[in-house]
Amino acid sequence: MDAYYAKTSGDLPQSVIVGSMDAPEYTLPAANWIAYMPEPLLYVGKDNVPKETVDAVKKRKNKAHIYILGPESTVTASMEKELNRYGKVKRISGKTPEENAIAFAKYKDNSTKFGWGITEPGHGLTFNRTDNVEAAIASAPFSHMGKHTPNFCWTRERCPNLCTST
Repeated sequence: MDAYYAKTSGDLPQSVIVGSMDAPEYTLPAANWIAYMPEPLLYVGKDNVPKETVDAVKKRKNKAHIYILGPESTVTASMEKELNRYGKVKRISGKTPEENAIAFAKYKDNSTKFGWGITEPGHGLTFNRTDNVEAAIASAPFSHMGKHTPNFCWTRERCPNLCTST
């Protein structure tokens, strides 16, 4: 996708999202953002950075803005340190998948314009369960059409209190 975007737009976005391929419940909230914005979602393992991810961040010539989505239990501090070799790294995280999705919805980097920055009432939201990844992926394009909405994922039968109190 990174190469396709560069070919069609004539340039690579400097910002990238990095998520865990081993803990998709923490990475899933990125689906709505990448449907809406040009940043690619790149993957890492808990203890390794795949060659494809390294190649993608290297193309940004040490000027990448790398946003890790997930806590250190999903993308370790050593992976963060390795990614730091290719640009500026920031971590967006919560302890649970629910808290992680909320942290991503709230996050905004004003210097790069990356992130939803939703911190007050009155915005649309998309809700998905982590045990139904197919529905979450299918709903992602709706975050680009009409109202742009972050994806809140949860693992329980009911929406956690975090969604109503945060």
